[in-house]
Amino acid sequence: MDIVAWYTKEYLEKRFYRGSPRLVMGCPLWGETYTEWFMKYCLPSILAPANRKALDAAGWRLILYTDQDQLIDYLPAGVPIEIRGLPEGYAEAIAENGHEKFKIVAVVHNLLVHEAGRYPEAGFHMLLPDHVYSERFFSNLLWLAWKHPAIVQTSLTCVEADIGPVLEFHRQPDGSLTVPATRLGTLGSLTMTPQWRSWCLSDNETLEQMPNTDFIFWQGYDHIRMHCAHQNLMWLSPNRCRHADTNVGGTLDSELPRYTHNYCFSPQVEDDMGFIALSGGGEPAPIVDFAKFRKDFWANLDGNKDFEKYVRTPCFLPCEPADGFPSGKELDFKFQQVMRKLEEV
Repeated sequence: MDIVAWYTKEYLEKRFYRGSPRLVMGCPLWGETYTEWFMKYCLPSILAPANRKALDAAGWRLILYTDQDQLIDYLPAGVPIEIRGLPEGYAEAIAENGHEKFKIVAVVHNLLVHEAGRYPEAGFHMLLPDHVYSERFFSNLLWLAWKHPAIVQTSLTCVEADIGPVLEFHRQPDGSLTVPATRLGTLGSLTMTPQWRSWCLSDNETLEQMPNTDFIFWQGYDHIRMHCAHQNLMWLSPNRCRHADTNVGGTLDSELPRYTHNYCFSPQVEDDMGFIALSGGGEPAPIVDFAKFRKDFWANLDGNKDFEKYVRTPCFLPCEPADGFPSGKELDFKFQQVMRKLEEV
């Protein structure tokens, strides 16, 4: 089925919008791996007691577009989840061409932004099935949401086979995962994929050789500091949702200025919230000289100056304090060094 035709059909679908939730979240879900990760890690972390309490008090909807029709039989009772179908044949298309997943992610998230906008007071959260949230992520997000029309955040990607067994120590009798933000950050730093580990600049003092990426980060005393233009849209306010357009474009992280109207806030270390993403592995990034790094870094922004705001805004993943790592001020100085070199002509 043509994805544009399917999007139009879903956008025009007449639905009964029950109640008045504060938060709408959802994502496409396909294949055994992503379904397993969602059911084993993502959903249980959303249902950590503090997260569940805050979500239930505020009101929420979780909407999954999936080819797993039997999934409804395995979902926890009382969770406001709605199951909808993927476009016919789309799961098979993703299996044949992995890049097809970005199209369905972009389309579904845009649909859900508009769906949130149809409620009186609902904002939108960009959910993905491979995310694992800290135990108070949503309680703190909903608090910050009263003050900010848009909230962005990024994080680390970890090898599931490495971090999965350790996360089990935080499994509760009811099946939920209750991982403190600082613990999740520490586990994330220890189980990063080889690619993401190669992006770390903690030991790079000269900056002569750089990873060929637009994602850079440093390990600090009590947090990881990250900079990237493409960040996750963790909250979009009701008004921003209502004014979103229907030109789907790319995934939300690649379209941030269009959705946020250039507003940019990222949670601070003291906001005590973070998440990690899961992966099967990967290879280290190529190492290039700084001139090549500079050229590709700016090219990844597609000439859009609006993205510079997101590059310059640090994202923080809290970690357990560890001696021998730089302070926040020292990390800020290191980042400014990189930016000065990037701006050299």
